Order: sequence, then structure tokens, then C-alpha cells
Amino acid sequence: MPNDVRDLPASNDGLYRFLGGSPLAVAFRLVLLSILVGVVLAAIGFDPWNILHSIQMLFRRLWDLGFDAVRIWRPGPNTLRADHVVALPFGSGPRHMVMHPSGHLHVVTEYSCEVFTLAAGPDGRWAVVAGTVVSPDAVAGFDFPSELSADREGGFLYAGVRGSNAIAALRVRGSGERVEPIAMV
Repeated sequence: MPNDVRDLPASNDGLYRFLGGSPLAVAFRLVLLSILVGVVLAAIGFDPWNILHSIQMLFRRLWDLGFDAVRIWRPGPNTLRADHVVALPFGSGPRHMVMHPSGHLHVVTEYSCEVFTLAAGPDGRWAVVAGTVVSPDAVAGFDFPSELSADREGGFLYAGVRGSNAIAALRVRGSGERVEPIAMV
């Protein structure tokens, strides 16, 4: 048709409008976009300079969600490598942990309201050596222990308990392998 007028090539689409213009304007927009993407990635915990490692760590974090286990990682060449898994009782929901000066690891569980003590064996493999309730007053399903802290000497553990909005205090016995509840205030 002789009166048919068309814009070449598709000058009204978004990509052409963003990348169109002088080479200096296009370079400026691409640099600005790269900086914005880097800031967003850094804000969510990604390292913009090592994006492949960041994606790998994201998958590891997502994999660990929802398992009633403590995963033990060992340093490897340029990264961490999975060594073994310490299984906790089904439905316990490990939430937070603290290392005792003796080398024992205390883990508070969110769903079962317990504290488990783990120890490394002679071969370096960790295992559960003890477990106790956070407090006899804590009610599973209503109370949800979250944070676990220790005093400087390692004689006491303190667990923040959501639901009752309380702090559970536990005494560490022996060389750190036994824990017993003493109060919830």
C-alpha cells in the first residue's frame, strides 16, 4: 500500500526506549542499572563480585530449612564442605545454638521446647549426648524458644521463650555435657 507508514524497527517497545539514544547515554544507563542490581544483591546477602558462590550458599541455606538436624561443615579448598549430619528428634525444630567453653554445643529447639547437648567424639563426629526441657513450665505449641545465650563462665544458659514472653535459665553441669532447667521468668 502506498500510504502505509511504519516505524522501523519497533521504536515504541520498552527495550528500545531504555537502550536507545547516544552510546554515552546507553553506557550511563547500563552502569546505573549494574550499581542498582549490586546494591539489591548485597542487601539480600549476595556477594555481587562472586555471584556463583552466593547462589551456592543460598541453596545450602534453603536446603537446611525444615530439617530436624544439625549439619556439620568442614573447611575445604575455597569453600565449606558438608561432613555429616546429627539428627534430632522429629518435630523438634532446632532454632539457635551456642558453643560451651568445654567444646560442647548446646542447641535450643523451637517446637519441642528442649535443649540438646552435642559433643564431638574422638573421630571428630558430633552426636547428641544429652537433652532436657527448656523449663517444666514451657508448653510446646504455645511457647517457642528462640535465642540461646551463655554467661561468660559457661555455667548458665538463657533461652528467650516467645509465647510466654519469658527467659528460661538453665544450669550447665559437669564439663558442659549436662543441662538442667532452674527457672523461667
